[in-house]
Amino acid sequence: MVNGAFFLILPTILLANLSNGALSPAAPPARARFRSEAALVFQTGRSAPFGAFPGRVIERYAGALWVEVPPGTPKSPPFPGIRYLDRFHVHIAGMVFDTREGLPEIPREWSSPPANEGLFLVQFAGPIKPAWLRQLEQTGVRWLPPYFPAFTRLAWVPRKAWPALGRWTFVNWVGPYPPYFKVPESVRRGASGTRRYRVYAYIESASDLDRFLRDLRRMPLKVLGQSHPRHVLVPASILVEGDLEAVRHLARHPQVWAVD
Repeated sequence: MVNGAFFLILPTILLANLSNGALSPAAPPARARFRSEAALVFQTGRSAPFGAFPGRVIERYAGALWVEVPPGTPKSPPFPGIRYLDRFHVHIAGMVFDTREGLPEIPREWSSPPANEGLFLVQFAGPIKPAWLRQLEQTGVRWLPPYFPAFTRLAWVPRKAWPALGRWTFVNWVGPYPPYFKVPESVRRGASGTRRYRVYAYIESASDLDRFLRDLRRMPLKVLGQSHPRHVLVPASILVEGDLEAVRHLARHPQVWAVD
């Protein structure tokens, strides 16, 4: 239990969207907005009577009812079908960290300066609704393929999108996506010498791809080939050859989201 409260999710037939309470339009929290534990209730032979759970209804969706339970309520599941759900720990690149505490310390050689536009991790308040993704897309946010438990997506976030990310209560936390997260541990600890790597980047257009390739050719590596369908939101895949230092250069590029 954190800060004396936790959430329960109870089964319900009614599915409805939360009326998103607006916060002041500011940058998203550096630490998780919601700091309570959560429980997920599945439909079982006998459902848990809602009246047995005092609290405030927060959300109805995915066949469940999310309820904020007052401090002091026993955390042990009182009915069959309830299991507690960790919605704060992000599992990424061989690391696990708690968004209630913010981003963990990253080795200097695999870090980069803070930015107000580029790749960011966006953690949602629960199982991700397509409607949430669409709402943020309307502000300019673009989603990349990776998903990280719990409830975390990788996104390209333009400057203009920050007020919306701070406004919507379904956004639990937004944090940087440092070079350390872009490279698997097997590569970071790999043998020295020259190797071939596949680079994945966020590319918006053919001209953007040309600029990106020019950036790569200024790095200490060799570009061997590329695969890009030349339309927005489909990742560019580029084959390069270089050493571990070249991989660090690649991972620091703001458009690169993976190197393997």
